[in-house]
Amino acid sequence: MTTQIDHVVIAVNDLDQAIHDFRELGFTTFFGGDHKHRGSHNALVTFADGAYLEIIAFKHEPPVKDNTWWDQLQTYGEGFVDLAIVVDDVEVTATNLGTQGIEVNNLFIGGRKTSDGDDITWRIRRLTDVTGIPFFIDDVTDRALRVPGGERATHPNGATGIARVTIAVDDWDTTIAAYRAAFREDGPVFHVGAQEIVLTQATDGRTHITELSLTGGTSAESLSTTLAHGATITFSDQE
Repeated sequence: MTTQIDHVVIAVNDLDQAIHDFRELGFTTFFGGDHKHRGSHNALVTFADGAYLEIIAFKHEPPVKDNTWWDQLQTYGEGFVDLAIVVDDVEVTATNLGTQGIEVNNLFIGGRKTSDGDDITWRIRRLTDVTGIPFFIDDVTDRALRVPGGERATHPNGATGIARVTIAVDDWDTTIAAYRAAFREDGPVFHVGAQEIVLTQATDGRTHITELSLTGGTSAESLSTTLAHGATITFSDQE
């Protein structure tokens, strides 16, 4: 069903400032584009392994009700808000999950105009029973337009990809059961290709990403959470 972690989403208040700060952390960071009918725009940090960080900000309150990224930003401030896993076909994934009793929401078609002027489109299905983390994504247009590689995926700090995403979960029993069915492992460590999703018990009453570990890197120390806009980012010894 799954191929790899596609991207991790970080919500910020000021996109230009975030681009500057992530460059200060040693990431090659570039403007991604404007989302269609969402009131948001983003910047990207792409990696050699094909995964990326999406840094998202809102130009105004989104017109769509129940925008979870906007809601989290307003309630909890800047930081991690979501995780995506890329699959070959989200409809096939939704059907397979449904046969195992795992509910997913209705199909969502997303899109944006890139900084190079290309119109790109993707499809999303999101878990509904476990606060929606992760969601599944596939591409209608060429994925290389959504996730540029080459020089843009090379970083002064040596980062090469995503090793691990740690998620604190509030409803442990429901969440671990859904993940076991989806990923066919006992957990709490679940493998998505060469990457890992690690579940821990939340202590603050909400499900959220607590740490992102990257491969490569020139330092074993965590990066500044101030410059990372509330996101805890570390480097792993996993290559």
